[in-house]
Order: sequence, then structure tokens, then C-alpha cells
Amino acid sequence: MNFYDEDAYREASFVANSIAKRTAEFYGIEVKNVKNFHIKDFVEEDKLAVYAEHYFKPPLDKLMLGSTQKIEGILVLAVNALSMVERRYFSEMHETIHAYCDPIKENDGRAFSDLLLEEGYLPEDEYIEKRANFGAGILMANDEALIFGINKFRNFLRTANFFFMSKSAYRNRLRSFLVFERDCTPQYAFQLVQRHEHGQSSDFYKIINMY
Repeated sequence: MNFYDEDAYREASFVANSIAKRTAEFYGIEVKNVKNFHIKDFVEEDKLAVYAEHYFKPPLDKLMLGSTQKIEGILVLAVNALSMVERRYFSEMHETIHAYCDPIKENDGRAFSDLLLEEGYLPEDEYIEKRANFGAGILMANDEALIFGINKFRNFLRTANFFFMSKSAYRNRLRSFLVFERDCTPQYAFQLVQRHEHGQSSDFYKIINMY
């Protein structure tokens, strides 16, 4: 699966940042202060969907991170209860993007699954799953929040923790932001994030704050 898919990123960015702005308006807070738990509460208050933790039966417990299904008219965003907490948060946001972008009709047999191994996706699902992953990262740390957190903590791990993100998810969020919002090549974005993670951040901050 090609990580740097601009069409998937642009659509995800529009949807996710729009959700963050609507959530901020709903709660009367600044967009930079919107967190994943605000998003989750907003989605449920808006009656779009409900979230649930689910104990998937073997062997799915080792393969499934989350799923989106419609059950008796209710859209259920389920995440693997056995996943690490950061992974559960990310999966909730991944399924949230599906809820907004990929409506499921009652009894149409369609469901979306967040898999541990991306190689398990069908070719026709690659785009929507890339979009869901990009969108999840943005819902965890929307554009305004990302810049705010980076400049507040000025440390890779502390900023990742601030957004309740795993190191891997935060790396991907930074790399995609640098490529698509700061016009970096994928190779340079990789180097910038790697250096930032190890405390060599002067070029990273210049590019992040260039606008």
C-alpha cells in the first residue's frame, strides 16, 4: 500500500479537519484544543454512531483492530478490546472516518475492518483504508492542534503522548504533514522526523513553522 497517496490525504484532511472544527464549535473550544475524546463524544451526541469495545474471537483477535457495521439501524464503531490503549484510540478515529465517508446501508452486507496487517486489504479497499488512516491521524492531532503541540512541547515523545498517539502513528502523522502541507519529499520528511525524534530538530521546526 503506497503511503503517500495525495488524493487519499487531501480528502481525509478536508473531512477530518472539518469534523474537528464542528466539534470545537459544539463544545465552545478552540480547534487546537480538540482531542480524540471530544471527537468521540461529538459523534455520539450527533447520533451518527456509537462506539464499542469488542472481544473478537480467535483468530480475529490477532488480526482485527476495529470494524464498522450497521446493526438494527445503528452504526457501531467497534475496536479490539485487547489492543493497546493508543491503538484503540487510533482505531476509533479510523472507524470515525469510515462513518463519515463510507455510509453503510442496513443489511447490505458491507462492513469496514481495520486490520493489523495492511496486506490483508482487498485492492478495491486500499484507497478508503488509506484515507481512513490519514483521517485518523488528523482527528488525533488536527492541523491547528499539531502545530500547537509541536511548539508547546518541543519534544517528539511528549508531543505524541499529548495526543495519546503511539510513536508509530505520530511519526506517520508528521511525515504526511511534511509531505503534503510543507512540500517535503518523502525521503526528506523521513529524515526530518527521524532527526527530530533524536533531538536534532532545528530544520524540523523551521519547516513546520514556515507559514
